[in-house]
Amino acid sequence: MRRAMRMRRFILFSLLYLAMVGDSPGAQAQTTHPVTEPTAPGLQVHEWAVFVLDGFDNQLNPDGKVLSTLPAFVNSHRQAAMQSLERPFPVGVIRIVGTADSKVDVKIEKIAGTFLTSWPTAQTRSNQLLWQDLRVADAAGAVPLEKVSDDNWFNQLRESDSAYLMSPEGPPEQFLLYDIEMPYDSPLKATSKPDGTVDCKNLGEVPLHDLVLYRTTHDTLMQASVGDLGDGGPSTRPTTAPTTAPTGRVVAHLAAAPSTQPAELASSWKQTLSSAGMTDAEAGVAVQIIAQYAFDPHSLTAVYRMDDAEFDRLLPLEVVPQPQSITRVGLVIVRNFDASATDEIDDLIAQLGDPVWSKRQAAYDALKALGPAAQPRLRLATGNKDVEIAWRAERLLATPAQQP
Repeated sequence: MRRAMRMRRFILFSLLYLAMVGDSPGAQAQTTHPVTEPTAPGLQVHEWAVFVLDGFDNQLNPDGKVLSTLPAFVNSHRQAAMQSLERPFPVGVIRIVGTADSKVDVKIEKIAGTFLTSWPTAQTRSNQLLWQDLRVADAAGAVPLEKVSDDNWFNQLRESDSAYLMSPEGPPEQFLLYDIEMPYDSPLKATSKPDGTVDCKNLGEVPLHDLVLYRTTHDTLMQASVGDLGDGGPSTRPTTAPTTAPTGRVVAHLAAAPSTQPAELASSWKQTLSSAGMTDAEAGVAVQIIAQYAFDPHSLTAVYRMDDAEFDRLLPLEVVPQPQSITRVGLVIVRNFDASATDEIDDLIAQLGDPVWSKRQAAYDALKALGPAAQPRLRLATGNKDVEIAWRAERLLATPAQQP
């Protein structure tokens, strides 16, 4: 009897499925798209994320080079910083503004990499984080938030008009936070020239926005504001693209920056980020991250705003019910992407095997000062036939990474 009932159910569901899918040739290739009309018209979602991109390793927010400064009550699989715990580090933050009559689900997926942290703790699956059944409340209807010290950067994230998010399984908060490490091919390539110019290329398929280059030369901070750097060029640009589309290659001229203090230089990003949709409090947090990671005394660095299409591709975001609007801002800090530095590093590695001890030691000290920028080439050098080069390369790789 039960077997017969199960069979009837199977046939019924099969007929319903065929009725919905139909027998059109492209039926199985269809994808689900969010509705165009908001089902929660009073709800707005704002997300921002900062990524540190290691150009030599092609890694976003690599563990060991980006250290966690999260409060102790937030569980993280990332290596923790031993100092400067009041400073923010590159993370993603999602906040909700407005009200919703029903509970809200927020899901963020990834195409690669590892989610190392979520706060409040999300349901973690192989390729996604899910905050489910969130109740959106104002301050009057919320219970007290998890306490942090007065100088903790979490306090800055709470300085906004975003709603309190009440989770059935965890503590309330005014935002959702995630931390991810993932592989990513750096689209930005650069070669520094002796005359102080930098040949920049965007090899990606989408533009890079608000690009700024930074470099320290003879203890002087230099910068070049490039603006938008187009995609890989006419061969990859749609034929419908306007003739005013930004080019994918530019020669940037570095000039003395208006300040020698990284914090003051980074503050110029606040207006750019506010114009992109971030609140003053959130832009202030992002500026602190820029000041900490975007200025390297030994190499060229860059900061740009990620194209919306690229952000959506890397980390698709879904909110149910559909909000009135979703604003996403991705900021990328690129380090170790100067092609000219590779030749310099290779010369120093070869010098590790010099017959003169003082020259070997000078090369060792110079490579140590370069820090993470030299590590990819040093890893290759551990297999060098010259025992002295291989041994010194191993010693340099064993040196603990320094926090920026």
